[in-house]
Amino acid sequence: MSEQLYVSRLMRAPFHPDRVRHRVQKSYARDGKSFGKPLIYIHFVDVEERFDDVLGSENWERFFHDVGGKTACTIRANLTPFGDGSWVHKTNGAGETNIEGEKGAFSDSFKRAAVAFGVGRYLYTLGETIGNMEIVEKGKYSSLTQDSKDKLTKILSDHFQNYREKPEVTVLRHMLATMTRMEDMDNFLKKNKNLFVQVKEQDERAANYLRDLVKSMQKKLS
Repeated sequence: MSEQLYVSRLMRAPFHPDRVRHRVQKSYARDGKSFGKPLIYIHFVDVEERFDDVLGSENWERFFHDVGGKTACTIRANLTPFGDGSWVHKTNGAGETNIEGEKGAFSDSFKRAAVAFGVGRYLYTLGETIGNMEIVEKGKYSSLTQDSKDKLTKILSDHFQNYREKPEVTVLRHMLATMTRMEDMDNFLKKNKNLFVQVKEQDERAANYLRDLVKSMQKKLS
């Protein structure tokens, strides 16, 4: 259970601010200035990378199908990749977009299905807290002023720093998953004993996840 809980936490983790995109909607003018609300989102490639990073490419798959003339995406994923396997599937859909048509429907339905696993879900709630910002209008398109961009970046950065996975946990998680010999595993555990202790003192749930991962890899390599 500790593995699935921590996997869910990793799936919900915020993305680095550099990976979050935005576009302006609902623009209006006031006192000689233009304002609009930034709509924040992530690219579908970043969603794919999140599934690959947390679960491994062999532990998830997606299917597209038609539902009432709209594109639906079903994601099937193993939420306990180092355990006995806990495969679940979630589905969501989207119509064609004004920007990319059918291609946009595929990527949007995929991202919406991923939200059901927690990927990028925080962008919806965080987006509701972001008010209107000053923009620059250029014909049909609008963009945030530099000051507005800086404010948005700070909001995203603060959230990322508060909720991201601790770097040392990321390193241990990735290194453990790449072990191919028991001898290497034993040496790695001895060499990084203090780091494991540090993680346990700071984040018990992460420590339990790493413990389960170690047991799973030891069983696999024995």
